[in-house]
Amino acid sequence: MAWVLILAVAVVGAWLWLQRRPRLPRITVAEYGALPEGGARPMARTSGERSAETQTLLAAFRSDEMPVSEDVERDDRAMLVRILQLLAEYAEAHEAVLWEPDEGSDGVLVAAGWSLGAEPPALGEQDRLLVELAATEQRLTFNPSGAHLRVMALGIPVHMSRGAVSLHFREAPTLGHDAIEVRLRRMAVEVASRYELLQARAKLSARTKRLRHMIKTAITLQGNRDPIGQEEIVVRDACIVTSADWGVLVRGTHDDASLALVRASPGTPGALVAGLTARQGTLVGDVFSARKQRLVPDTRPLLDAREALFDATPIPAGTRSVIAVPVKRSEDEPSIGVLVLGRTSGEAFSTADSGSAQDLATIAAGALDTAWAWQDATTTAKTDQLTGLPNRRAFDEEFARMIAETDRYGNSSALVIVDVDFFKKVNDSYGHDAGDQVLKAVGATLLAMKRTTDKVARLGGEELAILLPQTDREGAIEAAERCRKAIEALAVRTGVGTIRVTASFGVAMYAERSQAAGSLFDRADQALYAAKHGGRNRVVVAPD
Repeated sequence: MAWVLILAVAVVGAWLWLQRRPRLPRITVAEYGALPEGGARPMARTSGERSAETQTLLAAFRSDEMPVSEDVERDDRAMLVRILQLLAEYAEAHEAVLWEPDEGSDGVLVAAGWSLGAEPPALGEQDRLLVELAATEQRLTFNPSGAHLRVMALGIPVHMSRGAVSLHFREAPTLGHDAIEVRLRRMAVEVASRYELLQARAKLSARTKRLRHMIKTAITLQGNRDPIGQEEIVVRDACIVTSADWGVLVRGTHDDASLALVRASPGTPGALVAGLTARQGTLVGDVFSARKQRLVPDTRPLLDAREALFDATPIPAGTRSVIAVPVKRSEDEPSIGVLVLGRTSGEAFSTADSGSAQDLATIAAGALDTAWAWQDATTTAKTDQLTGLPNRRAFDEEFARMIAETDRYGNSSALVIVDVDFFKKVNDSYGHDAGDQVLKAVGATLLAMKRTTDKVARLGGEELAILLPQTDREGAIEAAERCRKAIEALAVRTGVGTIRVTASFGVAMYAERSQAAGSLFDRADQALYAAKHGGRNRVVVAPD
């Protein structure tokens, strides 16, 4: 019977020990999608996502090929909150908080997770300094004054950097100081290891999603041959992949002589407009010529130094962080452009963001190079090589468009034919080189005088033309007179002296569905003939 008595004593002893041992709360899985009381910062998984645009980008991919649960992040944050709640109860604390350095705020500690409430705790100056000291020196700190323990913090490594776990007490714990310290040290290791695992999973998920974005970008670019459409795809997807607030695409040439902004995303600061140029000595120009990306996590030093982003254009005020990457096919090939991205809020760009931007720029380089080459060829085919104005082919297309718009929207439009007076005498007296300079100057003058919607072209020889859409008879006469006076005042400096010329103008009107489109050129020519024979340097309007 002795062994029975010994067994009974052992069982009773074990039961008594379990009763005295601190009880750990059960970790139960909350209802799907619900967070326990407490909170945590969004983890790395959310970097580079914008919900509506992201869904559009990823729509082409089947979910069973690359499954990504929208609630995984919520579950991971709930897991972090629960383990902090476990720590708080285990140490008889009111609240437990995990602290990590914020890369976008010069390493200031921010709450990564907390066990109580929807918002992280607001610490007083003394308590914050105590937590900062624990994180910086990676040791235990606590407040030694007062009626009872108020804060105890333990430094732990977070993301290979300084972090801390803190306990906060509203009432005096029944546990002694040493017992609380032992329990904090035990659980802090568990909190840190769990958080590192959750962050690793979040970063892996973010990389997976970025890869999906880039694959979709490549597919979309291949299916779009329009240069403008491709430029829009690049800046849009670059903003999604890097979570940038704005992005611009800059086109360049191999001689580094003509870098120009060609496309901007919605939300881009108003100072960054199409046509801005960049030379060496600017951030954009240096990235283009060096063919190396540049990450600026904090733009304040550049703003203080007034370093230009484009020629005479600094980084826009309010931009917190910038990435500039060269657009090129490979490491060994020259740049064909630069992709610039900016953030005005949130955390600073990271090296991962910069790498993603460079990957996307490399993916886009081939498609952009082809599209831009096609655009150049098309432009060359429709451009007069002497004056740089649209040629007859381009003008015919614009003429047909003007007639169609007039028929659709009503009102009237005008065709103006311009002929330089006594141009043969200019060539005979000064030479063809001087004559060419005169034609260039006349073309440039017409361009300077026209409205935004007007079109100017060289039809051939010394004959030019102007299209005036949605213009009545009085408006057409006024526009032609303005151009005539500007040419009359023109002094063209050439190698053989200053040359002055005049021009004659023939104007013909087109009214809505007047069936006169086919005769419009003939009527404008007849008006020009009348101007020539009426003494030149004048405007004549053809009868309706």
